[in-house]
Amino acid sequence: MDSQQPQKHAIKIDIVHIIIAVAVIAIVLFFVFKPKAADSKLDTAYWAEPFPFGTDPSLHWHAYPKFSLCGEDKTLLQVIDLAGVKFPTGGEIGPMALHVHIDEPWIHIESPPTSRKSITLGAFFNGINIKFSNAGILDYNKPDSCNNGNVNSLKVSVNGEQTEDPENLVLQEGQKILIEYN
Repeated sequence: MDSQQPQKHAIKIDIVHIIIAVAVIAIVLFFVFKPKAADSKLDTAYWAEPFPFGTDPSLHWHAYPKFSLCGEDKTLLQVIDLAGVKFPTGGEIGPMALHVHIDEPWIHIESPPTSRKSITLGAFFNGINIKFSNAGILDYNKPDSCNNGNVNSLKVSVNGEQTEDPENLVLQEGQKILIEYN
């Protein structure tokens, strides 16, 4: 029996060494392959920084989207209907900080948003389960989506000025947003 005791002790020590070695390797790999902010196209400090109003419990902004899809004007409620999204009892869809009411069909931005990234146009559509990207909206996302013989694309303008990155457009009070796919 005494001869097995040192052997069990040696096995326990080997297992502890293996666990420590695996942990050290995992930590080293994490820091070697960890994405760096400099690798990102976006300025992560900008996107992570809370707005000055971030803790204002009374913040309540509105942005007003309009749509032109293959030459047909649509309201936000019509786009929601095209997506097959249904309003629940209470008539509100989307998270608290970024939502729409059935009787107030515009974008509501309410406090406190956690960051700029949480109140982008892309975050709004994602929050109400509508496909949206810089390539298009709903199923309007291919060069021939309109079947009109033209090369179609998404254009988004805010207060008359076109934006190059609509998915990351930070929503603000009073914006008039025109989303066109023609």
